[in-house]
Amino acid sequence: MMLSLFPPQATRRTSTRRGLVLAARAALLAVIMTLVAAPVASGSVVALDLVEETGNVAWDMDGPTALAVDHRGCLYIVDSGRHRVLVIEPDGSVVRELGGYGWDEDSLDHPLDVVVDRGLATYVLDSGNRRVVEYDADGDYLGVVLEEDQIGNPKGLELGSGGELYVTDADAQIVRVHSQFGEPLDPIGSFGGEEGGLVGPTRVAMGPSREIAVADPASAAVWLYDEFGSPLARLSRGEGFTPHDIIFGPRGHLIVADGRNGTVSVFDRADGSVTASVDRDVMGPSALPSGLAIDRMGRLLVLDGTSGRVFTFALEHDAED
Repeated sequence: MMLSLFPPQATRRTSTRRGLVLAARAALLAVIMTLVAAPVASGSVVALDLVEETGNVAWDMDGPTALAVDHRGCLYIVDSGRHRVLVIEPDGSVVRELGGYGWDEDSLDHPLDVVVDRGLATYVLDSGNRRVVEYDADGDYLGVVLEEDQIGNPKGLELGSGGELYVTDADAQIVRVHSQFGEPLDPIGSFGGEEGGLVGPTRVAMGPSREIAVADPASAAVWLYDEFGSPLARLSRGEGFTPHDIIFGPRGHLIVADGRNGTVSVFDRADGSVTASVDRDVMGPSALPSGLAIDRMGRLLVLDGTSGRVFTFALEHDAED
């Protein structure tokens, strides 16, 4: 049973508001599911062209770890060291902060990841408190969605097309999956050395055909699974490869941020080759790419965990087949 952090009257209000979010999400699913099944366009990414670099000393961040973009173009940056999520307008102004250090409701302890649900809700992985919490579109706190006994030692968070929440559990070495109602579903991955086994999973991403990618820096690889959890491929750049964040591009290419080596690579899923990349020559000698997102124009956003800057790259494709 989920622990309530509210008095009875507040709990009823929160349940009603969360019910409205779930109802709105359900109304969108018919459209979303048809898009999920759409074929992925061809044409390899052959270059990442720097468009702009954004940063603001007023953001005053300490160890930013993750990045998301909503339907309005607002950035959601997880400022882990200051125990908050910043919501930033396209002009760079901070419109709100979610969280603040603590253990009670509407507080966070070293959050690590954030996902935005089509402008309806925001989910934050509250790592220190070992829970996932939810905010509405206005930034108002709705409550705890998943607790420690449901997610273990969480490191990454993703939202599925049907409202499922995917959470990497570093202790159990799997990706835990829960329905939009909090019901446990079959996990992704398995322990250790067998095919598709995970050692230290961090981030997880959902692909355009419902495939699932899991970053596993402890094994220097990214694993790809089908929607049922069967392993499809292992992607790596060799020993020393340290995938931190992963995302699928607009055409289904897998993009990986390697925080340790300061690189962002685009993989061709068909043969596992790297078709384009950028490194510290572009992002700076101390850059540590910690978060990835795709904006409304299909451009790649890269968060530098050292400086807090956000780099915007255009994905240059070759001619389609």
